[in-house]
Amino acid sequence: MKIVFLYADNEEEYNCTHWRSYLPSTFLQRFAKWDTVMHHIRSIESPETQESLDHADIVFVERLLSSSIFTRLDILRATTGAKIIFDMDDAYKFMEPGSPSYNFWINGIVPSKKAGTKMNFPPIEQIGWYSKNVDAISSPSKLLLEDWKDFNDMLLWLPNFADADLYTKIPYRDKGKIVVGWGGGATHYASWYASGLLTAFRRVYERHKKEIKLSLVTGDKQLAYKLKEFNPDVVRADRLLYPQEISKFDIALAPVHGEYDRRRSWLKISEYSLSGIPWIGSDLDPYREYNYPGSILVRNRPKDWEEALEEMIKNRVEYYGKVKSEGYAMWKKAFSIQDNHEFLANQFRSVKEKA
Repeated sequence: MKIVFLYADNEEEYNCTHWRSYLPSTFLQRFAKWDTVMHHIRSIESPETQESLDHADIVFVERLLSSSIFTRLDILRATTGAKIIFDMDDAYKFMEPGSPSYNFWINGIVPSKKAGTKMNFPPIEQIGWYSKNVDAISSPSKLLLEDWKDFNDMLLWLPNFADADLYTKIPYRDKGKIVVGWGGGATHYASWYASGLLTAFRRVYERHKKEIKLSLVTGDKQLAYKLKEFNPDVVRADRLLYPQEISKFDIALAPVHGEYDRRRSWLKISEYSLSGIPWIGSDLDPYREYNYPGSILVRNRPKDWEEALEEMIKNRVEYYGKVKSEGYAMWKKAFSIQDNHEFLANQFRSVKEKA
């Protein structure tokens, strides 16, 4: 089988493409022995991309489905019989107005150095039209797929499986301050205060400031500024260095809140888990199924976050033991692409076989 992945990220924002295109392409090629290739979606009219598309069994399209792209792919379907998968990994309709991408997706304003150019129809409307005429809609979120059930009769759950070999399974550390860590960007900060974690962490930090250290792996300066009261260590890491940096955490945090967050994937806890780090997360959809030994799920209330932090700080040795004896193996089976490449291949096969 030949699959063409049309990815959307540029070099500066490269992250989603790693999960949605690069890892599936790499591991389907390695294990299923399929012919997979990646092209940037904006190169769709280039001779090289067209050559790949003309021989594709499946075309996987990351999140951008404008009229020009859809027209090209619709012609391809009619002439070659290729199947088209449209991939959605974000709940754009639930974006907060303050989100960096809100104006583009909801208002159709294209960022530029001068004044933003406004589209006739915003992207959120365009993808609604065209998603009705593709062969399948895919997403790493089951809840997000439910939002699209009226647009297409084939909904494909394609989780963000991680390459377990990139993560260092850390041993228990008994020297120095306990590093309480979190990784994320600007759109995640709201989860800190809306979940109750910010209030809880203030209380815990006041009691344990000589024992604990907050570490943030983020490229967002505003985020670091908003949490400056905790004097955090702030590390900027690209996709390849991110696993190395979070491996320095002793306890990891995963707050989520609201409809947008509920439609995120499991990425944050999967990367913590594959690093062998005990973690505390919100008891909501992305994480609820994966409360294996070594983790704590909490209701989004300051009291619950505070109790969980105190529990894990006090009994850290016990939680590391749980991760080592049971949790890591269960998380690896759930989250790693090494353990799930056949499931991934079967999902793509189901699209190829669709009548």
